[in-house]
Amino acid sequence: MIELKPETEQLVREEIGRGHFRSVDELIVQGVHAWREKHQAEAASAAPPRKPRKNLADFLLESPFAGSELQIERPKDYSRPSNVSTARPRPSPRFRLNKKFPLTTI
Repeated sequence: MIELKPETEQLVREEIGRGHFRSVDELIVQGVHAWREKHQAEAASAAPPRKPRKNLADFLLESPFAGSELQIERPKDYSRPSNVSTARPRPSPRFRLNKKFPLTTI
């Protein structure tokens, strides 16, 4: 047994009364077929699933920009000279050095 809301039952009666369908069974079958067609069309129009890329080279070779002659280069990154051996550690401003007690909080 299938239970319908009163509004749905009224809608079914109206459609049968207007001659769009001969029976409740025909209305349900037509509705299911229409629903399936709609969803199959949506699934077919959706983009095909992509195959997973194995590595960066595959991604670059299959990208939309492959073969477009784009030359994307960035300038060489020159690092700043540093001399680690002459750097002196600075005491934290939250601590004060004391001969008796080496670290005392302020």
